[in-house]
Amino acid sequence: RYRQALLSYLADQATTPDTQPERMAAVSLELYDRRLPVYNAANDFITAMLKMHRIDDGAFPKFYQATHEAQFLCDAGVVKYLGDLYRRGLRLRALDLTLSGPEGRAGERVDEQQELVAWFLQQYDEVTTRLAPFLRVS
Repeated sequence: RYRQALLSYLADQATTPDTQPERMAAVSLELYDRRLPVYNAANDFITAMLKMHRIDDGAFPKFYQATHEAQFLCDAGVVKYLGDLYRRGLRLRALDLTLSGPEGRAGERVDEQQELVAWFLQQYDEVTTRLAPFLRVS
């Protein structure tokens, strides 16, 4: 009886028009399997950027490798966002090297570094918000 009610409910959901316009259509498992690594790579990259004074230079090519196909899997907004993550990560790495080197300087560079760290901290939620519509499975 429960199974029949569940199947009936699922059938109704499949034939009922979506009343939430912001919701994207569900994707196949094959497409999900191609998009999920992009999401995971973005989260891993954010984590790598937050390891102050220990940012591994290997994080950059790894992120690129995992996300370069996003242009074929997601919309232009996601591709632009991933590029922004990468560029800000490069800037944070440059600041990290400058501030930890023998000629380390304070002032504006420290402020910029702190702003970038704060920005990266917010990106865990942002990456989920931006990529979740592309990861809904049918």
